[in-house]
Amino acid sequence: MKEKVQVFFQKHDIRTPDIAYVVRSDRKTVVHLNDGRVEETYIALKNIASVLPEEEFLHINKGTIVSKSHIVTVEKGVYLMSDGTLFQGRIRTPGEHTRNGMMVDNLRDRRRSLYTDNPSEFFTVMDQLPLAFMVLEVVQEVDAIRLYIRYCSREAGKTLNIDPGMVVDEPAKKIFPFASNNLVIRVGDIAANGGCKDMMIYDPRIRHDLFMRCFQTRDNFCAIFFVDIHDTDMADRI
Repeated sequence: MKEKVQVFFQKHDIRTPDIAYVVRSDRKTVVHLNDGRVEETYIALKNIASVLPEEEFLHINKGTIVSKSHIVTVEKGVYLMSDGTLFQGRIRTPGEHTRNGMMVDNLRDRRRSLYTDNPSEFFTVMDQLPLAFMVLEVVQEVDAIRLYIRYCSREAGKTLNIDPGMVVDEPAKKIFPFASNNLVIRVGDIAANGGCKDMMIYDPRIRHDLFMRCFQTRDNFCAIFFVDIHDTDMADRI
């Protein structure tokens, strides 16, 4: 049966980290994914559960399995998920849900600490993706407010012609001396106040314009996706 589950996962491009929760509904097992996709199958819920890592998922009631990483809170046996969905846990085991709530709180604290203390480690998963991605932090110093690079993906290193390992924790202005003060101010504003903005900048190192999509990931942090406009000329025309 595990092979059948694996075939279902492969057919619908489902990876375990992509799963937010799985529910049994109308004699079907419904898999809800991070990107909003919903895939249905007649494979039994227990068989889906057999391939999910126990350390990453909880079977909170007869028809529901949830990813620990997508639980926001657990209060009085009710699980609030990251997409706003609510699930009632098993009524007969209140102590189980209390322990799960404590686990969620501890997990959240560890993630918060990792994000702020070591963002480069937090975003390591991005190194596996073909995306030019960078995270900057706005820092209030004695004499000024400055932006520091906290993470640079491998693809960003290729796009910008820089060594990702050498730029982490360096001032953004040092790595991008050609950036205008207006650009720095706008990126800093997004990091501090939120929002999402698209901008264009010319990078003399690669002699091309760069398209940048900037957005706040959390307070005082701004993520930037870079696209070399020259590369878009080579994209498939559909």
